[in-house]
Amino acid sequence: MKRRFFSAGLVLAIICISAFAGDVTPPEDLPEYYAGLDNKSKAALWTAVQDVTQKGYKSLTYKELWAAYYVTDLDADGNIIDMYGGYPYKPGDNQCGGYKKEGDCYNREHSVPKSWFGGSEGKDTPGSDLFHIVPTDGFINNARTNDAFGEVSTASKTFNTNGLVNKSGTGKSITIENSMLGESKTVSSPSGNVFECDDLYKGDFARGYFGTLLKWGGVYSRSFTSGAGGDMFTSSYTESGHYGLTEYGLALLLKWHRQDPVSQKEIDRNNGIQNQQGNRNPFIDYPDLAEYIWGNKAGEVFMRANVTPTFPQAGSAFEEVEAVPVSATKIMQNGVIYIQRNGHKYTIHGVLVE
Repeated sequence: MKRRFFSAGLVLAIICISAFAGDVTPPEDLPEYYAGLDNKSKAALWTAVQDVTQKGYKSLTYKELWAAYYVTDLDADGNIIDMYGGYPYKPGDNQCGGYKKEGDCYNREHSVPKSWFGGSEGKDTPGSDLFHIVPTDGFINNARTNDAFGEVSTASKTFNTNGLVNKSGTGKSITIENSMLGESKTVSSPSGNVFECDDLYKGDFARGYFGTLLKWGGVYSRSFTSGAGGDMFTSSYTESGHYGLTEYGLALLLKWHRQDPVSQKEIDRNNGIQNQQGNRNPFIDYPDLAEYIWGNKAGEVFMRANVTPTFPQAGSAFEEVEAVPVSATKIMQNGVIYIQRNGHKYTIHGVLVE
């Protein structure tokens, strides 16, 4: 396979449909961005990761999220990526006001429900944080209400049964098999219904929860434990308190994190989030961090040299630089976003794959 590389900054300019409002740390600078994580373990690692989530943070208003989605959440056709139902929504035109059925409109979904942390949507609160507030079908979002995430044994409601999906520019599609509500099949599960998203986005939501918990846990005046939030989260950010997760929440989120690795969509969204609100989700850049805090490496010393980031490392992706003109187009295949130019296809990091 032939490989060529081009600058991440130019690729990001290709992807966005509007001018960037801020700066995105180039991949070659990200090792320094995360330098403070080395030689840390347990509570010290938690604190170091939390410090990283604060870097550059500039709070948006809840209203400003509509415009932010133009940078963070578009598919190859320029449609909003609905993470609950898979419906293709035209940005702006299909923003929710009212809705009567699935497919009517998209809204700004607090995947960590507002009622779990006090209901605020103000600046400098979890209520306006892109880490966990994603575009979703309004009808499905309303049906979920404030239920916890989980895995359903018998569905009481199943969504997107009419087969609509986000279409890619190449005629292929992202399959959304169904999201659903129902009784949890997990032992020691939450009481009442749980909401299960499609497998395609389970890891996305898990890492969104991890990043949100690290950004706000012990920093914001409220924990995430009201109502069904108490099934997922604790207010104890210590080793004995599973660093903010219940046993149920820890088991579910780690399972989803492991079974659905970081996708190109998530990498693009992480870059877009930094562009819009200044900070990054460390669990997308370094997925192994979850194992060192909650998983099978908990208690071990974290060293960046021992793990693989999702961004290009020095000595690989920046050995040869090829400028790709901004007339290149963006396509999506099998859930991965590529840049296409003169019949060649590149990943977001500049690797020539065709």
